[in-house]
Amino acid sequence: MAIKRRTGSTKSPPILSHEFFIQNHADIISCLAMIIVVSLLFQATSPYAAYFVALQHNTTEVLGNPMALYSSGPKDLCVIFFYFLISIVIHAVVQEYIIDVCDEFIFIFLLKMIIDYIYSKKKI
Repeated sequence: MAIKRRTGSTKSPPILSHEFFIQNHADIISCLAMIIVVSLLFQATSPYAAYFVALQHNTTEVLGNPMALYSSGPKDLCVIFFYFLISIVIHAVVQEYIIDVCDEFIFIFLLKMIIDYIYSKKKI
């Protein structure tokens, strides 16, 4: 007896599989970013979440310039990580709502052109 191969399955891939992460990477990253943002609301976690949102290395001298000056340091890696998360979320939104819709319109337009071309050749 031959084993039947499933085609066109709409089932979700198993959790923690490679395919699951490929399909849901934007959702996972957006949840992580939301956890960081929501932790800013609570007094107990706010100091830790601030490392991910704002620059931390203030080098302003009190006697000199009244403007706040910042330099780079190891705490800025948290800020870079958070901005990286946000850029992944923005990329996913642009891909889902702009690029995919444009691709679909272009595909439909080209399909109509091909069908019109085929029908115009049959009439001759």
